[in-house]
Amino acid sequence: MVSLGGCQTALSTQRQLTIAYDNALRAISFSQTATTDVSHLLGDDAAIEKLLEQLRPPRQSGTSPSFSKQVIPLLATAATDASALRSATALPAAA
Repeated sequence: MVSLGGCQTALSTQRQLTIAYDNALRAISFSQTATTDVSHLLGDDAAIEKLLEQLRPPRQSGTSPSFSKQVIPLLATAATDASALRSATALPAAA
């Protein structure tokens, strides 16, 4: 059986890192093209956060299958938008 405690800890840590990252992005002045990419990425992060909020408090029966069907495309979109932002700001691709 999978421990939900470890998953909750990982999600909490990821959430805190995402909040710090998003706050740092908001503090930077970007070109118009990059500003659009930042806006998309911040929107992606907000959508992921909203979905994660639906899991609190944790359900006794575990995570629903619809959660995975919703979060995986959101994470893929965020990764695509992060790549666009890296390109717009001439940063190297993610490793």
